[in-house]
Amino acid sequence: MQSAPDASGREPRGGRGSRRLARVIGAVVACTLVLAPAAHAFPSGHVVSPERWKAYVVGDVVVADYSCTDVYPTPQGCEGPVPSGSPVDTSTPGRHEFAVWAHSDVASTSSPVNYWVVGITTPTVDAEIDRGSRVPADFDCEALNSLCSATVVLPGGEIVPIADGDPLPATTMGVHELRIRMSNLSGERSSTVTRTYRVVDVADPTPDPDPAPVDPPVTTPTDPPVVDAPAPPTQVAPVTVPRTCPIRAIELLAIRPGGTRSRPTARLHGWADRSLAGDVVRIRRDGRTVGRATVRRDGSVAVTVAAPRDGRARSRARYRLTVGGLRSRALKATRHLVYTTVARRGDGSVVVTGRSTLRRAPRGYELVAGSTCGVGPSATTRVRADRKGRFRVVLRPPASGEGLIYRLRAAGRSATLPVVVLAR
Repeated sequence: MQSAPDASGREPRGGRGSRRLARVIGAVVACTLVLAPAAHAFPSGHVVSPERWKAYVVGDVVVADYSCTDVYPTPQGCEGPVPSGSPVDTSTPGRHEFAVWAHSDVASTSSPVNYWVVGITTPTVDAEIDRGSRVPADFDCEALNSLCSATVVLPGGEIVPIADGDPLPATTMGVHELRIRMSNLSGERSSTVTRTYRVVDVADPTPDPDPAPVDPPVTTPTDPPVVDAPAPPTQVAPVTVPRTCPIRAIELLAIRPGGTRSRPTARLHGWADRSLAGDVVRIRRDGRTVGRATVRRDGSVAVTVAAPRDGRARSRARYRLTVGGLRSRALKATRHLVYTTVARRGDGSVVVTGRSTLRRAPRGYELVAGSTCGVGPSATTRVRADRKGRFRVVLRPPASGEGLIYRLRAAGRSATLPVVVLAR
């Protein structure tokens, strides 16, 4: 609306300036509407897998699944720790973050997802445990700003709590389920992983149903049948050990390599004098501290630490346990032997099964027993193995003293069994 001139024919003061100001403001507003992006134009990432606040087990194959949307005006990138369709990191226990970055000409935004990874060493998948045996639970669920609790569901439905290092319930025959629950500090987010094991009665095993009758295979004297069964168990009698150790000791027993090629790990099993229960042990690798663990009530020490990524450095790495001025021997990871079962029975004996990873597996081993104190007599027993190098030994506990440590020797190599047989 234009302003009318006054009686002298001139426009009122400020009329022309007001029209100019209005034209300038209109031009600025129009330019802003054309150039400014829409409110929804900022990029965003959408993560389907790994699931937010989901718990997984070490070694689980979890495939990444994510995408980016609302990228304006031109897509510039959609990036995650691994490409969509590739496995995410589940090699180490703890709390992990999976962040997807969406980029555009306007901005870059991150969509992080937190998830947990739990390490379960014992029980193994679908393990069988002798009724009345003592098999310590071995799991790692420590995570930053997180809570962890574990229970075992018995065959009758009863739920009993359990802690890392406690013996797994093995008094009732049937399938047991270990449940490990992870949650954030507020408890609003939680997830549970499970692992089942079966308690069996070795004295009266359930017979398999009779198979349907079949014709016997035709063999000739020149083609004897091949027996592919593990060697019968070797019974190992205890040796006499000192009633008391002259010095407090700590021992690194076995180191098992694990993890993935990009994130290798080492699982350490050790033993310390039971008077050190509750003390913190430092794990040192080539002179530097790489982890910590607590001595359990029975003196055992178990922990998973990161290993060097370089293959040569990983094979040369030496680990040592230190606590209270004491230190163990420095050992390398054991690669030529794999221990598949370590089960403690009700009478104090320990059953250990394993196999050789060598191309030419030995048909037998020498088992050398010695005191945890490092003093006293030692004894050697011959252990039988099958053609694949598989063995099974039953280690009897000593009547008194601290305990026994066992070493297997074959083909110029030796390794310590990952267990101490305590006195009755």
